[in-house]
Amino acid sequence: MLKQALIPKGKTPETAQQGSYVIMKGSVMKQAAVLSYMDVFLYIGLLFLICIPFVMIVKSNKKAGKLDMSNAH
Repeated sequence: MLKQALIPKGKTPETAQQGSYVIMKGSVMKQAAVLSYMDVFLYIGLLFLICIPFVMIVKSNKKAGKLDMSNAH
């Protein structure tokens, strides 16, 4: 279909075929980039969700382990 669209624009059938391959390659590369970005975004989001309990544990331990520095000499 891309080859047939390029022929009326002055391309020979051989160059139209090569041009259609270039167009399809660009489209596939763009889709691959978007999909890989989505995967990385998902993994980073999961990493943050996994870290939330650890942050809460450290925060609660910090409150429980407070020292009164007014009595220290």
